[in-house]
Amino acid sequence: MLVNFFKNSKLIDNFFNKSQTLLFGMLGALIVLFIMEWVKPVPKMIATVDVTRLTQNFIKEEQAKNISQDTLKQDAALFGKQLEKTIKQFAENNHLVLLPKEAVIAGSKDYTRVIAKAMSQSSAREEDMT
Repeated sequence: MLVNFFKNSKLIDNFFNKSQTLLFGMLGALIVLFIMEWVKPVPKMIATVDVTRLTQNFIKEEQAKNISQDTLKQDAALFGKQLEKTIKQFAENNHLVLLPKEAVIAGSKDYTRVIAKAMSQSSAREEDMT
């Protein structure tokens, strides 16, 4: 008799229907929270690059080559493009906001050496291709 009560009871049917709704609602909320966490942007840190020092090093290297003014202008334009590309790519890959060193008084990490190394590696690769 008790078994028949549970088999035919609307109370039990309502309980299972409502618990299914609750479980699917919780599952949906969990999926939404997971997607929100997965899509959430990565916070960016502020760091610096000593663009002045990089430029001065480039000028010293170019002066040592004793090249013509036209070639110097071309090299300077290529250097500027390469510097900008390297800084943007490094900042994007490392989730950084890179500022000139002169713009930050204290409290940030300096990536000048890393940028200089990356530029020398990319220029070495370009020379190998030519």
